[in-house]
Amino acid sequence: MWPGTYSSASATVKGGGNAMFALLALGGDLGCVGGPAVVGFLSDRFGGDLETGILFALVFPVILTVVMLLKPKKHKSKLLFNKEENK
Repeated sequence: MWPGTYSSASATVKGGGNAMFALLALGGDLGCVGGPAVVGFLSDRFGGDLETGILFALVFPVILTVVMLLKPKKHKSKLLFNKEENK
């Protein structure tokens, strides 16, 4: 999914530059660290049952997908990072 994310971000956010890609990479790294940590924490809270932690890990992408499908789409002219409009 990363190539699609980078491609979409570079097409949508004009002038994002290196800082945008650095923030995307940081978000990905935090997700790679945070996901397993949350699964471990929840598994521990439910008596060390790893299956419960993994069940919680499966619920997150489902919720994210539903939120993204219900979110209204913005027009390109209303982007915050569009440098041409901020002048």
